[in-house]
Amino acid sequence: WKPVINFIKNGQGREWLKIRVPGQYGGRRIVLVTPNHKIYTDKGIKEAKDLKINDNILVPGIKLSNEQLQVILGSSLGDAHIELSKETMVPQYSVVHSGKQLNYLKFMRDILNPKAEIRARKQSNSYRFRFSHVSLINFYPLFYNSKKKYINENILNLLDKKGIAIWYMDDGYFSNKKFVELCTHCFTKKENEVIVKYLKDKWEINAKVYYSKPKKKSTGGYFIHLNRLSSMRFLTLIN
Repeated sequence: WKPVINFIKNGQGREWLKIRVPGQYGGRRIVLVTPNHKIYTDKGIKEAKDLKINDNILVPGIKLSNEQLQVILGSSLGDAHIELSKETMVPQYSVVHSGKQLNYLKFMRDILNPKAEIRARKQSNSYRFRFSHVSLINFYPLFYNSKKKYINENILNLLDKKGIAIWYMDDGYFSNKKFVELCTHCFTKKENEVIVKYLKDKWEINAKVYYSKPKKKSTGGYFIHLNRLSSMRFLTLIN
């Protein structure tokens, strides 16, 4: 808060413009201004009357905390996905886990949006948590190309230890109580190799890309495998 030190009396405004932008938690938000009001855009300052549909403007809002950022990053590399609403253009975060992982789902919900409801899915022992937030607009193009999730160095470089821990809890397991493996089957071999390089360059953890054949309950694909020493280093990192 800062004190008001001066004001300018311009008379009563008779003409107003309503600017509709995506709401913070979905829906729409209305900004009411005069036609000559200065608006910050990604292409410089414009008067409100000169704005066009799909212009990007700066509006006050609540940013995601770093903890929320890491939960979204880590889980989106795993089972979570982000959908783009055609109506509001505000992406929606959604993740589904089995009943055995309900406490983990509650843990993520309490960090991301404590007021959101976790709903049981019909005819399935699984639960879904979803929420919308205007900051997800920046995440969608990071993770999706032509509506398909992909991985790249820009995403990985945003991760810290907590984000990696969330990724492991979401989509990793301790094979034979010896080896850390990440279920990255939805990514291509090249994308898995990007992960291997990231683990080596950033955290000095050696990893390899393996391939599993399709089975009755698995589509198969490429995944990340850490040897025994690297597994211990990985678990120490996220502990």
